[in-house]
Amino acid sequence: LDPACSDAADKYSSEHVNVHDIESQHWLFPDGIYLLKDTVQCDVPEWLHKVMADEVLDMVDSIDSDEPSVSFSLLDNLGSDPTQLRADVANELVGDLEQARAGYVDKSKHQDGVALYTSSDAARYVVKNEVYNKLIADIEDENEALRGGLNSYVLNQIAENGIDISGLTGVTSGSLSLFNNPAIEMAGNALGAEMGIIDTMTITGMPESKYNWTENMTVVIDQYPDYLYHDEDFDLRSEYLWFDEEANLTIYPLGVRNKCVFTTGIADDIADVLDKSAESIKTATSQTVSKSISDLNAEANALMDNLSEQAVTFDTSVMDTNLTNLKQVYSSQMKVHIPEEIAEQVAVDPVVSKWIGSDDVMSIVSKHLSTLSNDEIICQSSDETLSFEISSRIKMRIMTSNISVNNDEMDAVLHRVDTDVRIGVAEGISVVIIDNKKMIDGSFETINNELQGMLDENTDKLSGEAAEKVSKRLEKTMNMVPAGLPLIPPNWVFTINVWTYDVMGEYQVFRVIDNDNEVIFDPYFGHVGQVYVRHDERISHPYMKNEDGSSVWLGKNKPISFKFNGYATTIVGPGPKGVGDKIGGRIEESEGFIN
Repeated sequence: LDPACSDAADKYSSEHVNVHDIESQHWLFPDGIYLLKDTVQCDVPEWLHKVMADEVLDMVDSIDSDEPSVSFSLLDNLGSDPTQLRADVANELVGDLEQARAGYVDKSKHQDGVALYTSSDAARYVVKNEVYNKLIADIEDENEALRGGLNSYVLNQIAENGIDISGLTGVTSGSLSLFNNPAIEMAGNALGAEMGIIDTMTITGMPESKYNWTENMTVVIDQYPDYLYHDEDFDLRSEYLWFDEEANLTIYPLGVRNKCVFTTGIADDIADVLDKSAESIKTATSQTVSKSISDLNAEANALMDNLSEQAVTFDTSVMDTNLTNLKQVYSSQMKVHIPEEIAEQVAVDPVVSKWIGSDDVMSIVSKHLSTLSNDEIICQSSDETLSFEISSRIKMRIMTSNISVNNDEMDAVLHRVDTDVRIGVAEGISVVIIDNKKMIDGSFETINNELQGMLDENTDKLSGEAAEKVSKRLEKTMNMVPAGLPLIPPNWVFTINVWTYDVMGEYQVFRVIDNDNEVIFDPYFGHVGQVYVRHDERISHPYMKNEDGSSVWLGKNKPISFKFNGYATTIVGPGPKGVGDKIGGRIEESEGFIN
C-alpha cells in the first residue's frame, strides 16, 4: 500500500466524475427516450437473432421497393451550388421518412392495443426503430452541405494543387463565385435576344424637368462577321465568316484559348479525403477507382485489337508499360492490404471473432486473392463481387467448423461476416489509393499523353475514312482516362471541372440601330433611324470642301476589336470517367488565337 496515493481516487472523482450526470442519464437512451424502470428479466431465446434480422431486412426491403424520393429540378435552379441543393433535397426526404416511420416500423405487430406482447417483441421493435434512425442519420450525414460552400471547396483544392488561377481571379473585381453568380441569369436572358435584338428599353426623362418624357426604344445589333451564328449548318448566308478582299481569303477572326484546371490528378484528390471518410464513402470511392482502371484496361485491349484488324501500327510500348505497371502495383498492394484489413475487422467484432480467428481469416483471404490475376482482382473490386467471394469462403469455414450450432444462431453470425468483409475490402483499397496516389495519377497522365500522341500521328499518317475511324477509336479510349475534381465530403455526389478562357476577335462591321425612332431626314425614305457604325473608313465632312475642292477629313473610323476572359464550370455525377479535357491537352488554342 502506497500512502502517498491514498487520495488519488478522491482527486480523480472530483475532477472527472459527475455523479448528477450519471444518475440523470442512467435510464436514458442516446435518442433522449427514457427506458421504463419496470423491466422483466429473461433469457435471450436462441431464435431471436434470426427473427430480428429477418424483420429488419424485410423493413429495409420494403423501403427499397417503395423508393421514397424527392423531385427537384436543376433547370429551375441554374447556377446554384449543387451540393447545397442536394442537402436541401435530403432534408426534405428525411422529413418524409419521419412521417412514414410508423408504417415501416409497424408497432402493431408487437402489441395488443397499448402493451407489447413479450420482451422479444419489445427488443425487435426497438431494433427496427434504431435501424430506421440509422437510415435517416446516414442520409443526413452523406448529404450534408459543404462547409463554406462549393466555391471555397474548389478554390482550396486549386490552392493545394498549386494551380495558377490568375485566369479566374482576373475576371472579377469581387470575390470569385463559381455558383450563385448573377452572370448565369444574365446569360440565360441573353439567349432570348440571340437574333440580334438586344432589348426593348423604357427611357424616362428627369421627373423634375418640364421636358420630362417616356418612350420605348428597341435597339438592334447588326454585326459582321456574326459570331452568334458560327455554325455553318445553321447560318445559310455564311455571315459567320469574313471575306478579306485584299488578301482574297475567307477567315474566321476569332481566337479562343481555354485551360482545363483539373486534369488527371483524380487519385490525389480522392486520397486527401479517403482517410477521414465513412465506410459507405470508402466503399463507393474504392469501387470507382478500380472501375476506372478496369475500364481503361479493357478499352486499351480493344483498341489494340481494332488497330491490328485495320493494319495500323503505332508504338504503344510506353502506354503498355505504364498500364501493366499500374495494374501490377494496384493489384499486388490489394493482395497485401485487403487480408490485413478484413482480419482486423473480424478481430474487433465481438461476435464473429468468437467463431473464427484473425489468422484463419488472413489465410483464407490471402489464398483466394493469390488465385486471381491482376485483371481479375481489379475487375472484381470494381463492384461487390470481390466482397461476396471472400465472404462466402469465410462463412463456409465458420459453418464447417461449427456443425452443431443451430441455424438461427448461425445466420445471425453470418450476417455480420458480410459487413466485416465489405468494410475490410473498402479499407484495404483505400490504403492502396492513399499510398500509391502519385503512381496512379502519373500512369493515367502518361497513358493519356501517349494516346494523344497517337491521335496526332494518325492525322499525319492516314487520311480520309481510315483516319476518321482510327481517330474515333483513339478518342474513345482517351475518354476512359479519369479526370476532374471529385466532390467527396461528405459523399461523392459530383465530379467538377473548371476552365478558364481567353477570347479575342474583331468586327469588320458593327452597327447599333435605333429601330423605333426615325428622326434623321432622308430625301428618299423621309426619315430613318439613327445608326451607329464602326468599320474601317476615313470620315469626311458631309458638305465642306477644301479650297482645292478636296474632302475635309474629320478622322478615321476604326473597326471594333475585343478581348475578354472568363471561366466556366461543369458538373457531372460520380463515375469512373469524370469530366475534363482528355483530347487536345489541358490547354487548347484555336488557330485564330495563335495567329
